[in-house]
Amino acid sequence: MAKVPPRTPIESGCPDGIQYMHPVMRSNFGQWKYHEDPQPGVLRHVAKGGG
Repeated sequence: MAKVPPRTPIESGCPDGIQYMHPVMRSNFGQWKYHEDPQPGVLRHVAKGGG
């Protein structure tokens, strides 16, 4: 697994959640086809691979 360089800090001071993600979640981040909204407060990401 390749080491990911740190991202630029956010000026608002919010901590970057990427650094706390599981490595699999980090590699899949942003790789979704579309979002589903099955009910209020729930957002489901549908992957390009179908899962």
